Amino acid sequence: MLVSAIKQFTYYKQLADKAINQIQEEGLFHQFHDNDNSIAIIMKHMAGNMKSRWTNIFSEDGEKPWRNRDSEFESSFKTKKNVSTFGNQDGKFCSIHLDLCRNLIWIGSFTFAMKG
Repeated sequence: MLVSAIKQFTYYKQLADKAINQIQEEGLFHQFHDNDNSIAIIMKHMAGNMKSRWTNIFSEDGEKPWRNRDSEFESSFKTKKNVSTFGNQDGKFCSIHLDLCRNLIWIGSFTFAMKG
């Protein structure tokens, strides 16, 4: 199951990167209406969600007390590079946590087999 999650995360991260590369900078920040979220804001929110969900995944609920969800909907990016850098930082964060989970499960399986 974890291997599948890692593959899915990698696949969707690659799709997002390719999609962002096709969008002009102004398109990332465009809002059709005042109450709409831009692509950049949606990316910021998704990154915050993933960071919260994958931090201490085995010992804490997905929603963390340190997460400031409302701030995820405030525009703080000025350029396409800011958006990409932010997304890549959180993408690496999630990849590291997925790899850690995979290693912990492998070590746990190995330890169980040795005791068995």
